[in-house]
Amino acid sequence: MNNITSLYRLTSGHGLRMRMMRSNIDPSKKLAPLLRQAFRYGVEAANRGEDRNPYVPNSHLYHAWVAGWATLARGWSNTDDLRYPDRRNRVHPS
Repeated sequence: MNNITSLYRLTSGHGLRMRMMRSNIDPSKKLAPLLRQAFRYGVEAANRGEDRNPYVPNSHLYHAWVAGWATLARGWSNTDDLRYPDRRNRVHPS
């Protein structure tokens, strides 16, 4: 039995849910840099011709690595800028 299961059984699930609600940690802020890094590792692996994914299958990092690897396979060579495009400078057709 792991720690989460034992905590859930000891508190009947209520303590775990309350602790999660009171947490000030935003998991997306911790995961975003890891996703970007996994994406870049995928791009680097594609450059080397390597196709072995080091991440756990079907995890978020696994899919980020696949996306990075696929960018070069599809011919998208500009992977330096992974940010969203600036929407303020968009040209709207009239």
